[in-house]
Amino acid sequence: MAQTTTSVTQKSCVVSLDTSGGTLTNISGSTTTYSISGSADSGEDSTFEGTSNLTTAGPKTDTVDLAVIYSTATSEGSDILKQWWFSDGHQTERTVQIDVPDSSTGSDRYSGEVRLTGFSMAADSSATQKLRVECTLTCDGGLSWTAIA
Repeated sequence: MAQTTTSVTQKSCVVSLDTSGGTLTNISGSTTTYSISGSADSGEDSTFEGTSNLTTAGPKTDTVDLAVIYSTATSEGSDILKQWWFSDGHQTERTVQIDVPDSSTGSDRYSGEVRLTGFSMAADSSATQKLRVECTLTCDGGLSWTAIA
């Protein structure tokens, strides 16, 4: 197999999240990392005639983990997450959207309705890095994957 010549940079990805008012807001300027992961419930059974187990795949769960720079500005990632966790009710659904490698035509878009199921912030007085807010968003119904038209 020939070496790939179509790799993409991570720096151009666009991460957007709903505000409490339902406005999808680009938070890429304060997002330091994101990860998308999925898992499916599975079960196994065996029969009297088989020599191996029968595996079934059940419902899937998609999660998005975000880390954003803590900022004092409103409408940036940390403000949206703090408002959601502490004031708006973390159980409310919001939209997350991630465009890879960017938001141009033909790029991949991962999006879905999510609930804020994890929130953390930790500081170390000896650290020189910016303070970060980290969260886990769990999809209600799973993420969709489409090409941007």
